[in-house]
Amino acid sequence: MATDNNRPSHEPEVRLVAGPELWNFEFQRKAEPKALSEEAMANLNFSLSITRFPERKLGVELSAIVEDPPRLKIVATFRTVFEIVAEASDAVDEEKIWRAVGALIAPGMMYPFIREMITSATQKAGLPAIVPPLVVFANVFDPNTINLPPRPSSEATKPGDAPVS
Repeated sequence: MATDNNRPSHEPEVRLVAGPELWNFEFQRKAEPKALSEEAMANLNFSLSITRFPERKLGVELSAIVEDPPRLKIVATFRTVFEIVAEASDAVDEEKIWRAVGALIAPGMMYPFIREMITSATQKAGLPAIVPPLVVFANVFDPNTINLPPRPSSEATKPGDAPVS
């Protein structure tokens, strides 16, 4: 049986609770602007951190690190929080959903903000724009192998533990 929006009725709904929000931004220029050229090749790496919260919520933090040693280093980090608002048919289904959200959906949602921030920051610094490439996160993070923390107890987390306030 399908619902009005063509989603099977047994499939839980996931919704964005908070974010994407900028959590951290670092810009270090290690050389004079004239030393940076348009042909400079920067390395792009990602870091993914996932936190589970009571009340069926998942916090995801994505960092993009652009390095052009010895000239430049940029770190941009965004955070989001998602929740499941309908019951999953079992714990395995919920685990699959959280893995997809953590590895694919959240990074895909945050990356355009990170990409724009890196491009804008390099231009505003008077440098040739660094435009990070488009990324298919299925080629970066595997939902089956990401580090998904165990389901927390129903106790509230301490202040400051949440990725998005």
